[in-house]
Amino acid sequence: ALDTSSADAEKTSLAILGRANEIYSSADTLYYFETKYEEDTEKTVITSFSLDKTDVKLKASGEVIGRYNNNYSFDEYNGYLRCATTFYDIRSYKDVSNIYILNDKLEIVGSCENISDNEQVKSVRFMGDKGYVVTFRNTDPLFSLDLSDPENPKVMGELKLPGFSTYLHPLGNNLLMGIGYDGDEESADTSSLKVALFDISDMTKPTLLDEYVIKKASSESNYEPKALVHFSEKNLIGIPVSSYSYTHNGGYMQYRSFAIIDYSGNRLSEITGFFHDTQSGYSSLFRGTYIDDRLYTVDSLKVIEHNLSNGEKIREAVVVSESEK
Repeated sequence: ALDTSSADAEKTSLAILGRANEIYSSADTLYYFETKYEEDTEKTVITSFSLDKTDVKLKASGEVIGRYNNNYSFDEYNGYLRCATTFYDIRSYKDVSNIYILNDKLEIVGSCENISDNEQVKSVRFMGDKGYVVTFRNTDPLFSLDLSDPENPKVMGELKLPGFSTYLHPLGNNLLMGIGYDGDEESADTSSLKVALFDISDMTKPTLLDEYVIKKASSESNYEPKALVHFSEKNLIGIPVSSYSYTHNGGYMQYRSFAIIDYSGNRLSEITGFFHDTQSGYSSLFRGTYIDDRLYTVDSLKVIEHNLSNGEKIREAVVVSESEK
């Protein structure tokens, strides 16, 4: 920990044995997570540190059964840590999805175990005293959970639909957006990108309002939430999209665009035209942001300005040319 207010910054350090696979931090506590396999059992070992300016102290340690997806699998609320994990039970040859709630001593005080039959946790979003979990095997159940009583968490509702969401994003006004993959009753179609809009006003009956599918496409926002831009005052979200099409000689062309999706009126529709390159396989970094009615898309080669309302390209600046690259 260091004080950044001056060049002569005060700093402290604290080391423990182990290897951090993931971290999550609240305002005054940092949590360190490590996945371990012991006697055919998957465990997530949790260590917490208290943070007080540059004073860092070891606080507690504990563990839960199962593995986690990412740091959205964890959340601290009112002094309790909530965790979502998946455990493969070798006795039944099934995946078990669980929610655990731990106190400040990292002792388990409440849990919802085996939320769904033989399915893995794919995405999680904790929102105050509520939680939303997507699991998957053949279909995509969205579960809503009441976490208001840490010692007695409850599954309140369930919605099943094909495919699965890998990221859940709250939109406000009892709306939740899922970004992931399309599918059918048999499997997920990971070649098709799907955006789903959910009504979560009634926790006992989460409902699908609309969905938008882009064939032969993927998005970094499936696994990197920072790639998504939420234009909340405009009822728009933006996600980078990589799509492809086959050529007459059996090859394929890749295209890079920034999908601007309107969710006003509880329906999903795309404003088209935000293409970044004709063929963009050479550039990996791709992000977007907006200022007023302008969208700016950025990759490692160029910056392009678009009109946000109609997708019209206004101008561009080349940062690095292909020859220089």
